[in-house]
Amino acid sequence: NPRDVKFELARELVARFHDEAAAAAAQEAFVNRFAKNEIPEDLEEFRIDAPDGALGIAHVLKAAGLVASTSEGLRMVDGGAVKVDGERVASRDFKLARGFSGIVQAGKRRIVKVVLV
Repeated sequence: NPRDVKFELARELVARFHDEAAAAAAQEAFVNRFAKNEIPEDLEEFRIDAPDGALGIAHVLKAAGLVASTSEGLRMVDGGAVKVDGERVASRDFKLARGFSGIVQAGKRRIVKVVLV
């Protein structure tokens, strides 16, 4: 299987430049993140100001650096690529209220912890 060959190559390279323990840890982290879809524990946290008491999902995505623009955020919502605390966001009108603290995900790889203040 080509995937297994890639795993071996990656493990060998990491072990060569670091050590075998680092290679094993990196492989385990990769498997947990991408094969088991687990969310990493060391997420970056963003504190975002919600002046009106709530903030639309596209603005949250932009403020957290998950997308370059609110338009891109809306396109991601339309495509079903946005999740809040593991639940898919179905509407462009979805808002997060001040006091919200949780995980926001845009696509498979962009994940952050967001706190609205």
